[in-house]
Amino acid sequence: MEGSYILVVTFSLVLSAVGLWSQRLLGFLFSLLTLACLAGVYREWYVATLSIMQMYGAADFSQLQDQQQYLLPLEGATWWDIVVLGVALIIFFWQAVMLKRILKPVAIVSKNQPTGESG
Repeated sequence: MEGSYILVVTFSLVLSAVGLWSQRLLGFLFSLLTLACLAGVYREWYVATLSIMQMYGAADFSQLQDQQQYLLPLEGATWWDIVVLGVALIIFFWQAVMLKRILKPVAIVSKNQPTGESG
């Protein structure tokens, strides 16, 4: 990964974790925004890889030279980049659990509200 992308990915992961750690709705939304930014970085990296493959006429990612890993089709990705992606996925699942916790009280309150028919 390029130097500037490393900074953006690291910053996004830290801000996302801090937002989730705060256990507040604003923190959750902030975390969601930073994860969207992170997904954008990986998407751009993948699109750049496809462009490089097209430029060199490679039909498959494994045909590109000097690849350190063949698990993810990302040009120049190392095994550490895959570990970072794993951390991002863990934070994403943490985000999903927090969303479930945030939405659960709303569902319980709405069930306990009396309706006009039962009165």
